[in-house]
Amino acid sequence: MAHRIPRPKKRGSRTGSIVDPFRWVVIRFESGLEEDVLFSLVASPDVRAVREQQLIRYRCPNSGTPEYHSDYQVDWWSGVVSTIECKYDEDSERKAVPAKIGGIGRNAVLGTTDDYRVVTQFDLDDITIANARAIVACALDDDPEGLEAVRRALPGMPEGFALGDVADASGLGFRGYRAAVALLQSGALSLAPGVAVSPDARARVGRPVAS
Repeated sequence: MAHRIPRPKKRGSRTGSIVDPFRWVVIRFESGLEEDVLFSLVASPDVRAVREQQLIRYRCPNSGTPEYHSDYQVDWWSGVVSTIECKYDEDSERKAVPAKIGGIGRNAVLGTTDDYRVVTQFDLDDITIANARAIVACALDDDPEGLEAVRRALPGMPEGFALGDVADASGLGFRGYRAAVALLQSGALSLAPGVAVSPDARARVGRPVAS
């Protein structure tokens, strides 16, 4: 549950929310960058849960224990919990955000997490964002039968295959393709880094080996 409801910011920042179809919760954002980061987190197989606007209270010599609300708090499957601040690079540098977030982390007395990260627009690329949006959109089909059909087809696939091939192997055609895209979030199958989601995209069973 959010500890603060996002409000429109200056400069006409976009506010809204998305449905996380893997955990069936609504998560809010209050800028275009936050929206992109949120889609990327929700679609990542490394992420266990995402929460917005979590309260952190920290010690400050001049003002007691002020409050800070994180843009996102992320539980990773590795067991690490991260506080993430989304800032456009020019704002991050001008306002010395990394140093401020680091200071909050070192002095937190309520809502402590394992690490504090600043994410800018340069930490995401267009393919990552587009793929994340496609994964979330396909998962919103809420098609457990389609997902199961694709899972059954995976053991019979070669080492490398197109997403469209596993859709055909599932016997569901385009429905199977959308289920295969949604399944990317689970890590049951994966694309190589930098490959855009499409029926021709080359995939493999399981997570890719880091180079």
